[in-house]
Amino acid sequence: MDLFKTKRIVIRLFQDSDFESLKKMMSDNEVMQYTGFKKPQPDERILELLSQWKNEGENQLGVWAAEEIETRNFIGWFMLKTTISSDPELGFMLEKNQWRKGFATEIAKGFLNYAFSKMDIKRVLASVNITNTASLKVLKKLVMRQCEEQKNDTAIIYFEIFSSK
Repeated sequence: MDLFKTKRIVIRLFQDSDFESLKKMMSDNEVMQYTGFKKPQPDERILELLSQWKNEGENQLGVWAAEEIETRNFIGWFMLKTTISSDPELGFMLEKNQWRKGFATEIAKGFLNYAFSKMDIKRVLASVNITNTASLKVLKKLVMRQCEEQKNDTAIIYFEIFSSK
């Protein structure tokens, strides 16, 4: 099942066949350094997450696979789910070879549109490591503003955006 499409990407439920792509991405030190995971994940943990995300995606909030429409290649995952607050958090991870192509901004805009128009959500959060300049740029392009959310980790900055409705 597809959640939605952007100009270049389809956001869809995870499938068992996504394991190898997830493994490639989530075993990469450079990809993982800015994530909540902070380091590459073992196969067992990736399998566990894949199973969880497959089921989660059935709900309105969860984690979904991002796939390029033209090539049908897996490019990463995006989440919209509650984490530290009752308001959902937007998050994402892209394969390194998909960086600097504008996918994160394009898909994140799609998720915000989905959250505000289809789910009637009023506020979406995002968190980013202070040294992750690429993700900071994405959040600024989304016109998210820094907020004072719960801070357990001083290396993390929280952002928020509200529905215009």
